[in-house]
Amino acid sequence: MTKSIIATISSEHMSKPKLSVAMIVLSIFFCKNLLADSQCTSTNTALKSKSSNLEKQIESITFLIEKSGFPQLPLELVFQVDVTDSEQVKRRLLEVRKLTTVDSVQNTRDYEALLRCSSEAKEQSEIAEYARRVAYLNILKVKFFEFPEDKQKVLVENYISQRSLSNDRATVQKEVQKTEAALTEAQSKLSQSSETFGDSDGASKDEDLAVAKTTLQQYLADYATEHLEFLKLIEEKKVSLDKIKAEVGALIQREQSDNANVAELLPPSNLNWEQTVDFISDLFKGLNVGTQIDLPEPLEPQNKFSDEDAKDYSTYIKAYAEAKRARLDQTQKRTEIVNDLRFQAFQVLTEAGQLRSRLFLNCDRTSKCDGHRSLNAKNLADFAREIEIVPIKVQAGGVSKVLEFKGKLSAGVDGWIDLFQQVVALFILLAIPLILLRTLNWFNVKLDSTRKSILSRSMMDFRKRTSIALWISRINPFIPASGMAIGIWTARQLIETT
Repeated sequence: MTKSIIATISSEHMSKPKLSVAMIVLSIFFCKNLLADSQCTSTNTALKSKSSNLEKQIESITFLIEKSGFPQLPLELVFQVDVTDSEQVKRRLLEVRKLTTVDSVQNTRDYEALLRCSSEAKEQSEIAEYARRVAYLNILKVKFFEFPEDKQKVLVENYISQRSLSNDRATVQKEVQKTEAALTEAQSKLSQSSETFGDSDGASKDEDLAVAKTTLQQYLADYATEHLEFLKLIEEKKVSLDKIKAEVGALIQREQSDNANVAELLPPSNLNWEQTVDFISDLFKGLNVGTQIDLPEPLEPQNKFSDEDAKDYSTYIKAYAEAKRARLDQTQKRTEIVNDLRFQAFQVLTEAGQLRSRLFLNCDRTSKCDGHRSLNAKNLADFAREIEIVPIKVQAGGVSKVLEFKGKLSAGVDGWIDLFQQVVALFILLAIPLILLRTLNWFNVKLDSTRKSILSRSMMDFRKRTSIALWISRINPFIPASGMAIGIWTARQLIETT
């Protein structure tokens, strides 16, 4: 009896570990399935996000290569590499070439993870379409990477400029919508103020206060109307600049083709340059950033105000302070918008001028162009534009550098390092003429001293020392010119490499 009881107890104790192990195994299996389900849920969500981002990349690179579509994303996000660095481009090209077929994309871990979570035929079809689009994107990347470096540089500069123009236009459109809403509100309040002023039982019993409130609302309505007209003018100018930019980009692509005809390209490129010069000249001379609407003087507080009028006066003062602050903000915003437009116009002018210069040089070499150097009214007008644009280029270059400086400051450590390198290069450029001047003067004095020493105290033969002295006298005048030529070459190399 005792043995049977002991056996029963021991069997119960033996079964408990088995039960615990089974529970642990079931728990692990359940948690694993739960984790897999959550991963698949997040993967399905990620597929939608990846597909959306993929289409933006395809549209961006299509615009970069073929000028169709819209520059959606920065090129660093499209290529996952700095496209201006040739070494990074070469490495990335080797990686992307391996993923230009659907089969190669389907062998990647990302695709296998997506496929593992797909249970329905529709999901599998979407994943397969995603693989085809990835392969197509990689084909476009390879196509761009295989372009010559000069063509890549032109395409990248054009893309960045067009994307900046598009972003600026979007900013202006938002400002237009905001100003239209402010104008509607100001007109509504002006109407209410007029009705209140005409009503003897209105909220404000003080006539001066009622007039001040109405005058302020009238100012807000007039200022909003003027600001709206200014923004619409800027929008029109951005559209015009966008058109010129597109034409210049198309001409640059034609210039780089194998069957480029210089004689056909020169007239439209010269026309684009003329349009850009006139455009940027108007931006700096004809576009007024200030406003013609004066802010009325505020009404001074008066002792005769009733309690109700005192409350109205307090509201009026707050509205006046808000109007004053908004005026300052919008003046600053106007300046920023115009400076951004000037910066974009300066970039277009640089591209159009470089294209025109290259075509003129090719015409001079090949002698296939007629009248591009002849003395006629058109060429004289272009010469006048060349003179007119010189001071504007200095101003535009200053605006460009200020905006570039702000962009570098906000770009983090990389931007700061680049700024430091540019500042060092600038100091070296400024120091080159001074260093050369002192060095060449010292060298001239030393040579002249050597010549005199040879003639007066040398133990050499008279004829030989006279010959050496003559050679020194002949060489000495050319040393400053030779030194300056070396300095110019050094400065040019420094500018091109930085």
